[in-house]
Amino acid sequence: MILDPNERSRGLTQHLLGKLGCDHVWAVADVTALHDILLVRRCDLLLTTWGLPGLSGNALLWLVRHLPSHEHLPILITEVVTSALVREAAEAGVNGFVPRPLSPDSLEDLLHIFLGPRAQATTTTIALASN
Repeated sequence: MILDPNERSRGLTQHLLGKLGCDHVWAVADVTALHDILLVRRCDLLLTTWGLPGLSGNALLWLVRHLPSHEHLPILITEVVTSALVREAAEAGVNGFVPRPLSPDSLEDLLHIFLGPRAQATTTTIALASN
């Protein structure tokens, strides 16, 4: 799932993930849609920016971690990384970072770290959230 109000960003990220073998990637434009889908679907990984319009990074983590079957969902931040962001997000429980601009190599490395061999499986489900 890609949660991104920017259609171009959603398309680029979905394209990169598809080239890496992830064919179950959903695209949505708001947090409500992310929440609704995660209530009924299991997700293997969430990529998100730290602050979404109307929702802080801390609030997003709380929302996702309190959904059934997503308490331990790996959550990666896609941002231009700063030391302040790393500190705040790490304290909140983020699992890792994918620096922007996204590169296929860094994305692939993190998929393998968090998903292992499943990263190439067709059952991999990725949720992406960004602004």
